[in-house]
Amino acid sequence: MKKYHVRVMSFILSFSFILILLLNSSVYASSLHRSELSYNNSVASLEGEWLFFANQLYTEKEVIEHQADATVVNIPSSYNKLIKHTDGYGTFAIKVTIPQNYIGTIQAIRVPYQHAAMRIFIDDKAILNAGEIAKSEKDYVKMENDPVAYFQVEQNSFYVIVQFSSYGMLKSGFSIPLEIGEPHDIMKQQHKDINLVVFLLGILIVVGLFCTFIGLLDNHQRIMLIIGLFCLVVMIRCVFTAPFLYTEISLPFDINATGALRIEYVLSIMTGFLFMTYLLLLYKELFNRYIIKYNTALYILTGLVMLFVPSIQMQLVFTGFVAIQAVLIGYLIKILYIAYNRKLKYALTNFVCILILTSSLVFELLSAYNVIPPGPYVLLVFTVISVILAYEFGKFYVNQVKKLNVLNKQLFVMNNSLDELVQIRTDELVELNQKLQHQAIIDGLTGIYNRTYLIEKLEKYYKEAKDNNETLAVIIFDVDEFKLYNDTQGHLKGDNILVEIVKLVKQKLPDQTIFARYGGEEFVVLFKNYTAKEVQNYCEIIRNTIDKANIEHPSVALKRVTISLGGTFMQPHDHFEKAIDLLEKADKQLYVSKRTGKNRINI
Repeated sequence: MKKYHVRVMSFILSFSFILILLLNSSVYASSLHRSELSYNNSVASLEGEWLFFANQLYTEKEVIEHQADATVVNIPSSYNKLIKHTDGYGTFAIKVTIPQNYIGTIQAIRVPYQHAAMRIFIDDKAILNAGEIAKSEKDYVKMENDPVAYFQVEQNSFYVIVQFSSYGMLKSGFSIPLEIGEPHDIMKQQHKDINLVVFLLGILIVVGLFCTFIGLLDNHQRIMLIIGLFCLVVMIRCVFTAPFLYTEISLPFDINATGALRIEYVLSIMTGFLFMTYLLLLYKELFNRYIIKYNTALYILTGLVMLFVPSIQMQLVFTGFVAIQAVLIGYLIKILYIAYNRKLKYALTNFVCILILTSSLVFELLSAYNVIPPGPYVLLVFTVISVILAYEFGKFYVNQVKKLNVLNKQLFVMNNSLDELVQIRTDELVELNQKLQHQAIIDGLTGIYNRTYLIEKLEKYYKEAKDNNETLAVIIFDVDEFKLYNDTQGHLKGDNILVEIVKLVKQKLPDQTIFARYGGEEFVVLFKNYTAKEVQNYCEIIRNTIDKANIEHPSVALKRVTISLGGTFMQPHDHFEKAIDLLEKADKQLYVSKRTGKNRINI
């Protein structure tokens, strides 16, 4: 089984490498022989022999005048190969001849991304500025993407002149040739290169989010969390590397080429730290604690330095960091060898991942020296590693979930009868609690709120009215000559009268009011945040409703059941020391209504 895994991983790596070569080989499909361009294909690569003027920034006129002083060079080529060092500037020129039928058409030139700045001319017309050309490093700004320029062919023979500068990079120089062709086909080629990167980034996003969510939801899956963060950091890092997808995204802040390079370096350091953390979680007992502390400090220190170091020194700092990490890779291989001998989990898988990781550095170096065509090798390698790790730990996680499900089913069967009994008892308790809660606040006869709930709400409304400068009205009413009614008709009919009165009053009150039985035949209504006029109107509606109901009363003076109302209205800034003061004052007003003839309102 282990040999099978090795074969599968080797196949994935080999297939991916071949895929990159095939996808990038189309850039070199057409060839240039000095000044005549084979234009049979819709996209041609301007590789081959160019004229080179070192340390000069020439236009067409100057190129023609100084042609005898030029050096013939083969493009692609590094600056180190051209002028024996990596920094400098110069002019490249080539005279291109194309078929007559292209005269008058619009053609395109694409500049595949490289660590340089370019200004491109067709004859004497500047058609593109990619970055800032400069004769010194302090004024130099390298290109941020792979731009495309358009021009109209006015004659079948024309000069392509490239003013060029490059500083402070290993890959400096005219390392990737220009592409020329029909605009549609140039854009198609550009999109094909971008689509590969987007596809790989999509894999990283899916794998990263999947593993991160599992790690966040399950505290026992810290390794899955680290793998998820590893994938997401790699994904974000690659957004800030060629082809610089961040330039196509609306960000809340501006990032120049130097800023993107700084982000790339910092996230590369973070990627290494996460991978070391992943191995540490797996084989903590095998690591030397001093080496762990040393490397952690190194990662943190290098990351902080990279944030603030001048742009000129960034690559130097990062190169030194990578050189030190080569020693760490050797130490990690030793750890994995010990883990493999002890038959610890994933030792072989992680060993293969480190080999793949190392291969990406080889690919980058070969690309830097133009041995193989440029391509997203680091992105591809990190994607392969991420998929391998996610697959291994995802499989482990699924197996753990399956075992847990089996145990849960067994436990469910064992506790099924107990659960049913507990559920029955719980339902009974909930129902009983609901009844008790209802009985605690509801009057048993009339079905409206009782005195306890009324006092509780009055205290609350009083505090809110004082705090928020709101109005609060307390209305109290009772049935006129109710004792006489009870004495002559009996208490049962007296209770029925109370129920009937509550029913009639409740229909006339707005839902926002609190309607409660205060005691005996006395009832209270709380009006919160109503105007005095609105309260007066509602009181009149209530009084009139009972009066017009024509409920017979044995009193010769009354003849029908009526009610008397008293109330108090608290406006903002009125002085009432306690909420109960409102109720007491309303009760006094009720007494006034009784004394002055009954069946009336006094607020």
